Amino acid sequence: MTTGFWLTPPAPYGVIPTKGFSLRGGTCCPVSRVTVFSRAITDDRPMEHRYFVYILASKSRTLYIGITNNLEIRIREHRNGTYGGFTSDYNVHRLVYYEQFQWVDAAISREKQLKRWRREKKVTLIEIENPTWEDLPAEWGKPAHLQVQVPAGEGQQVPPLTR
Repeated sequence: MTTGFWLTPPAPYGVIPTKGFSLRGGTCCPVSRVTVFSRAITDDRPMEHRYFVYILASKSRTLYIGITNNLEIRIREHRNGTYGGFTSDYNVHRLVYYEQFQWVDAAISREKQLKRWRREKKVTLIEIENPTWEDLPAEWGKPAHLQVQVPAGEGQQVPPLTR
């Protein structure tokens, strides 16, 4: 186990620096108002994170953009109307597009970016990946179809694969 130290810059009198700092266990020097924080690092392995930005559509193509860390459960919640709201009121339940991110900051930024886009740009994004606006979870759980392409040598033909 290793220990690291964090120094906070002096803050104006009476202001406690909170953004980006943990105030647990810190000791403050009253003269310089520099707070020293220590933290214990027990595991240096990076944790795997998965965050999704997704677009749902209704049959009439009303769009909804959201973010989650578990796409399958969140889609089920939308379909069951667990939390009510926009998606329940307008029957927006078909997952037509999603992106995966490792860090929540990147996912939140992308969600905000997509929400600022004009509708035409969102539709283009969807149609590039999903031109028929199919409900993507309908394909989840089905076996993958692999296609193997073997490069042919000079003047040779590769026989088709048979099962």
